[in-house]
Amino acid sequence: MARRSDTLRDEIARRGTVLATVRGDSMSPHIDRGEVVRLAPAPRLRRGQVVAFEDEHGALLVHRVIRIRGRSVFCRGDNRHDRDRPVDRAAVVAIAVAVRRPPDGPWRPLRRSVLPSLRLPLRRQVARVRWHLRRLAERLGRSRS
Repeated sequence: MARRSDTLRDEIARRGTVLATVRGDSMSPHIDRGEVVRLAPAPRLRRGQVVAFEDEHGALLVHRVIRIRGRSVFCRGDNRHDRDRPVDRAAVVAIAVAVRRPPDGPWRPLRRSVLPSLRLPLRRQVARVRWHLRRLAERLGRSRS
């Protein structure tokens, strides 16, 4: 029986990119449950990239790279405090290059980010400040109309 990661690798090699639907909330707020990610080949791994990899149980996860040491890649979901167990570089199947909200939302590029590698409480504070700034900008925009 073929492993999911091997099948996904073959499909990416054949088509160039593959679309996958996210089922969890570990990458929220950057990638939410039900959103679609575009996966592409991962020729070079860098800290801050969002990657698809196979964990020790055979599950495919989409998390952010927080550290690379030799052949070991350390990842963590943006909405998680603890990092995942390190995986071998060979377990990384693809990088996530874009995300969209179904059914026909616009594609948003996924860029490398070092912010998610900061401690979770600080990330939550920054996200809260951004949210308040967006609401303030919306209110100011409506009041001028």
